[in-house]
Amino acid sequence: MVAAHRPDSCPGWTCGLGLLAGQRQTAANREALLNADPHLAVGQQLYNEHCAACHGIDGEGRPNPMAEGQIPPPPHDSTGHTWHHADAFLFEYTKYGGMAGMPAFEDELTDFGKQPLMFFWLDIVGGLAIPIGLIAARRLDRLDEPLYRVFWLGVAFGLVWETAAHVVDIWFWREQLVVHLAEWPLPMIMMPLIHALWDGLLFTAGVFIVQRVTPAPHFQGWRWDEWGILAVWGVGTCFIVETLAALTRSWQYDPRVWNPTLYVLNEVPVTILPFALWMVAATVFYAVLLLHGGWQAARHTV
Repeated sequence: MVAAHRPDSCPGWTCGLGLLAGQRQTAANREALLNADPHLAVGQQLYNEHCAACHGIDGEGRPNPMAEGQIPPPPHDSTGHTWHHADAFLFEYTKYGGMAGMPAFEDELTDFGKQPLMFFWLDIVGGLAIPIGLIAARRLDRLDEPLYRVFWLGVAFGLVWETAAHVVDIWFWREQLVVHLAEWPLPMIMMPLIHALWDGLLFTAGVFIVQRVTPAPHFQGWRWDEWGILAVWGVGTCFIVETLAALTRSWQYDPRVWNPTLYVLNEVPVTILPFALWMVAATVFYAVLLLHGGWQAARHTV
């Protein structure tokens, strides 16, 4: 069990201990559970590392007292009483220890969810601050109208694929294309919007870079240097975002035959799909810019 933020209800990693360690299951059933919810795999790993030595690999407990005469560790399966207790009690007992020889895990296990929660809140606050900052810059005449419109075009592009990813995730819920390893602190309907605001900023920054490092005039016809900068910028920022998501165990794209893993960080696979989406988005976005010649003169004044 993890010394985690105090839960109000049984979260996936807590239930995972009961399902994976507390019930005797066939290998097929256990594998099915692991595939159904990634939190169960985390729960199984933590149980095996920190709990199984006393409570048994299958949660069977110990039949006899400990060497010091203490009450034996109780079973976590259906014959035990562990899951009759409230989550808050189990949290305190695991984190700070208790009677009957139960050690404290406060110094061994981190508060599960702390890192992804901080990452999510930075994600949310930053996303909401982006349009506020750009609207203020436009009102103060620090941002030209064409580049301001580029931002909202980027938001529209981002909203399309962010929403599509969530729709696919719901439609194929058994397969979980986008796996959220931690709980998003706001209603899930807000996630595509927040991320679309970030996408708009990234597109706008890409256009700004093109204008700064390539010769004018810009966006009047297909140029490999302009497209290349937008594509490399998109893939580069995608690398940063997906790496941070993996390091904080916030989310992942489920590996498939058509979505292979590029690298693994913190036991979280980072797959090719988000990078491919950015390549396609950068190309389509560039094509739209070429069709709207009024934006090729977009500039940012400081």
